[in-house]
Amino acid sequence: MRVASWMVALSILAGCQNGALDCFDGGSLEAAYLDGEHAAEAANAVNYDLGKRDGMALTRSDGEREGATEGYAAGRTAGYNGPSGYAAGYAEGATAGQADGLADPSACASGASAGHGDGHEAGYAAGYAAGSADAYDDGYDDGFTDGAATCSDLQAVAQTAAAAAPAAGPNPAYTGDEKACYQQGSSATLNPVAYKAGRDEGRRTNAEYQAGYKPSYAAAFDPGKADGIIAGHQDGYSAGYAQGYAQGSSVDYDACYSGAYNDAYDAGYDAGYEPGRASGYDAGYDDGYDDGADCT
Repeated sequence: MRVASWMVALSILAGCQNGALDCFDGGSLEAAYLDGEHAAEAANAVNYDLGKRDGMALTRSDGEREGATEGYAAGRTAGYNGPSGYAAGYAEGATAGQADGLADPSACASGASAGHGDGHEAGYAAGYAAGSADAYDDGYDDGFTDGAATCSDLQAVAQTAAAAAPAAGPNPAYTGDEKACYQQGSSATLNPVAYKAGRDEGRRTNAEYQAGYKPSYAAAFDPGKADGIIAGHQDGYSAGYAQGYAQGSSVDYDACYSGAYNDAYDAGYDAGYEPGRASGYDAGYDDGYDDGADCT
């Protein structure tokens, strides 16, 4: 079996856009690519035929067993995702959770605590950055003056020699381009579900198998759907309750958070400014010293 031509085209285009090998050079690289493509096509055909053969060999008992399994799974998915499953549970949970969240007595205290911590941290960072910026130039000037005083002819000679040192040469070229193009052709064409497609076709045309499959599928669908509704409703209720509770409690939480954040921000800014100045002065001094000592 051969995959759709647009899939191959997309794979080729992606390779070109990513700066990969050009496996369509009209020469040995393209020949290797086509060899990989042909090998994958042959593998697809073999796998499809094997799958169809196995599907045709299935018995009525196989159909009964697989019909029951697949019917239950399909029913459970339908019930879980249906209107009485997850969606209904989520709506109920959200309503209950929001009511409990609005009544949460700890929401304000939690918001104030978090706001104080976040505000102080943000204020300290802002104060530190401002202090560092304010002191950098002073440190640079002092460092440059001290660095310039250390200049000597010996330093200048050493720096000039270092600058003239030759750069390292390029890495050796890589090999194996033909192998890489063969693999590209194979990967672009290989169909990983060829066997399954063949087996499904074999099952579909196997009358004995279908005689067991169809009634078993139908009998298992409704029990699966009932279980799916229960599971979906439970999962939906849990998710909805958590979301609703968060929304409800956020009313008091957010109000108390904001007030505590603003107060703590100012205190954090003041606390961070002087350490920032010290750090900024040191960084400026080091940069200035290095520039001043550069005698080239």
